Amino acid sequence: MPVISFRILNNINLETAAESIAHYSALNGPWLNQFDNFYNNTRLHAPAALRMNELLNIVRYDGWNMNRQGQCASIMGDIQAEEITIDQLNHFWVLVDTLPNIDLCSLACADNATLELLTNSITEIREILRNWHPSAGSICFLTKVILMFNWGHTPAYDTRIRRILEVDNHISDEEFVQSLKEIGIWIRYFGTRFGIDFNDFATNVMQQEGGLELNLLPSGRSFDMMLFSLQN
Repeated sequence: MPVISFRILNNINLETAAESIAHYSALNGPWLNQFDNFYNNTRLHAPAALRMNELLNIVRYDGWNMNRQGQCASIMGDIQAEEITIDQLNHFWVLVDTLPNIDLCSLACADNATLELLTNSITEIREILRNWHPSAGSICFLTKVILMFNWGHTPAYDTRIRRILEVDNHISDEEFVQSLKEIGIWIRYFGTRFGIDFNDFATNVMQQEGGLELNLLPSGRSFDMMLFSLQN
């Protein structure tokens, strides 16, 4: 039984996809390079506490809107009070940084050991997040804050994108991994259909619209940007 519905996505073409990414890139806000800077610099070089604080400051301000239930402020406060320790943060980032380095388009061909490692790691990451704040273990917080910014191979499963994909907010970790496989298959099909590399395509559209020099976007971020404005 599929987790994702591609009813909306199967009706788009290259022009529609480019228009959606361009619309996102033209919106007011600093997010044109926030992701690129964090993904290619902060996550690789910052110490554990700074990395978390920088990330949470990005996503709770400037249009990312990920502090509705106080998750970001609460976690940052607990880090400052040392209720979340450096050892705990280091352990958390090790879990995130050792997720299988496999892009969405390759997930459908991954062996069972890789898929099991991915599922089990996500389960442990979500458990830690829930301990830090009850709503931080949600699929939205997991994807929009942690995985998209630090793993790159998932879009943000926020309300807008869940509506387009018709995916439930309470999917299990196994269903979540299955949904990523389904998205990867669709991206591969879309690229073959129009003779493009999807990540190159999305990065180029974003650069042209925003007038910025960006590193190649990972597949989850590229897909996320295309979906962001589809319903507008």
